[in-house]
Amino acid sequence: MSTYVTLREEIIASPDRVFEVLCDLDRIEQWAPDLVRVEKLTDGSFGPGTRWRETRRASGREFSEEFEVATLEVNRAIEVLLDVTGEAARRGRYRFRYELEPTGARTRVTVRGEVDGGGGVIEILARLFTGAMRRSITDDLRAMKRYIES
Repeated sequence: MSTYVTLREEIIASPDRVFEVLCDLDRIEQWAPDLVRVEKLTDGSFGPGTRWRETRRASGREFSEEFEVATLEVNRAIEVLLDVTGEAARRGRYRFRYELEPTGARTRVTVRGEVDGGGGVIEILARLFTGAMRRSITDDLRAMKRYIES
């Protein structure tokens, strides 16, 4: 059983500018809140198969997560996967799809998040983390908006 989250933000910029910022792992630290560092784990240009580790600070401690690009549609969408099956507290598979839609001089960014906790007690724990995931995505979208529009 999966849990779903959908969030939106309007950014005064073209889809290609928003896409550029989303794909730039070297500059994500300039705008992402609570981000301590990003380590690229694969060589080559950003695209399907690209993997990286993000280390963030929350509640006074650091935690790291590894992401992988699943699909990439230039200037339209990026889908990333996060598998934390080895971490008991937040166990599950996470899928985030960033969709970019031009709306005049703006771009509507829609983030669709899916958490598959695997059922049972783990599924209940995954649902508890949905609120934290929603806050984190909202904070990232607002920070990206400020960065792009400044």
